[in-house]
Amino acid sequence: MSIRQHARQTVVQALYQWYFDHTDVKELVLNHLDDKKPTSIDADFFRQTLLGVIEHIDTLDKAICEAANRPIEEITPIELAILRLGAYEITYRMDIPFKVSITEATSLAHRFGPEESYRFVNSVLDVLASHLKKD
Repeated sequence: MSIRQHARQTVVQALYQWYFDHTDVKELVLNHLDDKKPTSIDADFFRQTLLGVIEHIDTLDKAICEAANRPIEEITPIELAILRLGAYEITYRMDIPFKVSITEATSLAHRFGPEESYRFVNSVLDVLASHLKKD
């Protein structure tokens, strides 16, 4: 696993935790980086992405709901964490190609989500990316 992939995985874990307890973001960062070797994770990417997702959570959730055509409450917490990461990258990280963000999110859904969640994640992020390409 690359250091960027490890950072994405850790972002998803932190967002999943935050979903349930709304832990202070600074504490989340410290808790999730504390046991990591500095050479195993892109810590800057982790921090920037986690902070960015939480900062833009309302905008991201609205976009996810529209692309998924369902309310947030009907999305499992792990799928939501993965979708928030992917939506953030697609919307705010122009330095990362859409396809890379979608592929990485789909891979995380394969690994952590329910059996068919990778299809759902792929579909939602593809719709989101196609809307952004039109703008």
